[in-house]
Amino acid sequence: MSDEEGTAYYECVECGNPCDQKKSGKGKLKIAAAFGREPTTYQKLKNERDRIMYSTHVFAELFAEHYFGKDSERWWVADDIGGVFYVNDYFFSVNDMTEYVKHRYSLHDIFTHYAYRLDVIENNLDLNVNIKNWKKIK
Repeated sequence: MSDEEGTAYYECVECGNPCDQKKSGKGKLKIAAAFGREPTTYQKLKNERDRIMYSTHVFAELFAEHYFGKDSERWWVADDIGGVFYVNDYFFSVNDMTEYVKHRYSLHDIFTHYAYRLDVIENNLDLNVNIKNWKKIK
C-alpha cells in the first residue's frame, strides 16, 4: 500500500523484514516508520535533552533561512546550542529569535530594533524597550 493511503509500515522484530501489519499476522511487529518513511532525526533521539537541543537548532536554522536566506552564514557561538546564534554579522539569543517570530517582525523591523539596542548599550541609556513593545512605539 502507498503512503498516500495513510498506511503505516512495520518491520518484524524477529527477522527485521519490512511488512504491512494488515497482511502479516506472523511474529511481533514494531513501527519502523509511519507512512513508509524513515524516522526523523527528532524521533531517533532517545532523551528529552537531545530532542530539545535538536529542536532549538532547527528553529535557529529556520529563523536564519527565513530572514537572511539559505546562503546566510550562521553558527552557534562557541558551539553552544541555545546560547548566542550568529547570522551574517548579527548575534541573536534564542529568546530574541522567538520574540521576533512571535511578533511578526519584518527583516527591516529586526534591523531597526537591533540598531536601537546597540545604541542603548553603547550610550548607557535607561530606555531599553523589549521586542514586544518596540513595534508599538516606533
